[in-house]
Amino acid sequence: MSDEFNCIIVGVGGQGGATLTNVIAEAATRKGLRGRMHETLGMAQRGGSVQVQIRLGSQVYSSFIPPGQADVLIALDPNEALRAADYIGKKTTIIMNTSGILPVSVLMGKDKYPDLKEEIPLLKQLGKEVYAYDAYALAKQAGSIRTMSVVLLGSLARLGISPLTRDELYQAMLDTVPKKYLNENIAAFNAGEKEIEKLLTK
Repeated sequence: MSDEFNCIIVGVGGQGGATLTNVIAEAATRKGLRGRMHETLGMAQRGGSVQVQIRLGSQVYSSFIPPGQADVLIALDPNEALRAADYIGKKTTIIMNTSGILPVSVLMGKDKYPDLKEEIPLLKQLGKEVYAYDAYALAKQAGSIRTMSVVLLGSLARLGISPLTRDELYQAMLDTVPKKYLNENIAAFNAGEKEIEKLLTK
């Protein structure tokens, strides 16, 4: 692997960011990768912004991703993708759920929820690639909207852009999610893979 791999996960409290983070961290630990992580939970339990920065590599000494140096941005909510714009650069691949939850700031009238017709072209200008789709709908089809973050995990695995292989991420997911929800999470992971395959053929 390269000396550095930077992944930033953004979303709103309750969208499954912790699950996604735990699976990636578990896969990295099993592989013996050196890593650092920084979490900004904010008002996670009340629908506030959540941000996790994960850094993997032999030369990584800080838990903070430098501006413009994210390799992957996984956005569980479209509004939070824009908040992370400072970390997006020409090497950044963006995997984004297009169906979000109105955050507290929008409900209070302090912020405006983004128009996807404007946001996605902007993200494409800022980053390398943008893969945007309704992950909530796929999670619902898989059996539970609680698996939405695992849908995005499946997409990350299918793209093969991290130092963690598809099988490493898949196995870590199997061993991390609650056993009683395993079938739904397997279906969600597979749905995320298939969605990327569709987008890659367009």
